[in-house]
Amino acid sequence: MKSFFELNKSKFIELPTGVWRESLHLKRGEGVGVTGENGIGKSSLIQYFKNHQKEIFENEFLSFLDQAVLDPLVNLSVQEILNLANSELTGRLPEKLNAENSLIQKFSFSKHISKNYSFLSGGEKRILQIILALGIDFIWGFLDEPTHQLSTQNTEKLITVIKQKKEQGVGFFIVDHNKDFLKSVCERVFQMEVSDKSVRLVNGNF
Repeated sequence: MKSFFELNKSKFIELPTGVWRESLHLKRGEGVGVTGENGIGKSSLIQYFKNHQKEIFENEFLSFLDQAVLDPLVNLSVQEILNLANSELTGRLPEKLNAENSLIQKFSFSKHISKNYSFLSGGEKRILQIILALGIDFIWGFLDEPTHQLSTQNTEKLITVIKQKKEQGVGFFIVDHNKDFLKSVCERVFQMEVSDKSVRLVNGNF
């Protein structure tokens, strides 16, 4: 398989903006997926983009869905978390995050708004993270294992939401183990592999 580029195991190679975009074929309205074994560096690649977003994407709006749970907010209710997001994200919310929000309706999440965050199941916490990440205005979305702990039904709903975002011109870079999910939402899929001294991305379309 063709190797598109290699990454140093300890530190990702500093590449100019155009090289990153051309190497990964990042395009608005399309999705790029990466899969591979646990611990190989997939999440680290997303963190690299987060830490260098100004250099790579300049002033474009980005949104990140991380693996980390919202533990600092564990003592808050879902409503309080949504209120905090409404306050902090003023100007980037196409619609207010409340029970009538289209994403909250899409995932049938309004019934959980009065609950304390700590009482949500793992899948419900993941849906809340997805709502917070995808409920803002953004041009590029970076999703780290978005299907983790999601039911098949909610995974299908997520696929629909991502496709709708792509139709609006949003580009996605998605890391996930679910290859069927990646094939559903990505035009290109890479396999991350380890060689002797580096990690490389190869054509993983299957």
